[in-house]
Amino acid sequence: MRLTYLTRYTRTWPVLGLAIFAAASSASALTCKTFTGTTPQAALAYLQQDRSTLEPACIDQAIGIVKVAHYVPAIAILFTYLDFKKPTDIPGLPPIAHPAPTSGRYPAADALGVFGASIIPDLQNMIQNENAVKITRINAAAIYFFGSPTASTVKFIYAAGERAADQDTGGDLRSMAKNMVRYLPKDEQEDCKRSFASQ
Repeated sequence: MRLTYLTRYTRTWPVLGLAIFAAASSASALTCKTFTGTTPQAALAYLQQDRSTLEPACIDQAIGIVKVAHYVPAIAILFTYLDFKKPTDIPGLPPIAHPAPTSGRYPAADALGVFGASIIPDLQNMIQNENAVKITRINAAAIYFFGSPTASTVKFIYAAGERAADQDTGGDLRSMAKNMVRYLPKDEQEDCKRSFASQ
């Protein structure tokens, strides 16, 4: 079975990275005080409120609920949270690594990863969205490859980087695509390299 980009990447982190994750394991998520819902319906209703008034810990909790439930009605709102970073008790430490598109760092991105091929058109639109912030487009690309680790996915991400009006976003998308190539079968790797050279 082909390993995903994320899975292979996490297996190659150096000892220092593993030490950081060991320290992070003691950093529990901040406590949510204003959201007590337990159903995906309640979680969605919470996430649909004015984001600036919501507790980060509660946002994280609500996203987790809709993720576990694979709650399709929440897909649209999850896209608006792609730039939301998981809060932790210890500033500067990353969350514990998980087999998900962003390894636990961006909860909405990891939640969207459970919906598979059904959201590919929306991911493609977000990757190409010039009005979206860079991290949102990068996370959309991570979700896309996590669910569909193929040459066509990599070529799409690279082409989006080529067309991006923002140079930083374009450069990051191209670099991301080039890094993903190593996790493809040899024949697909060569196909991608030829595609990159022609653009």
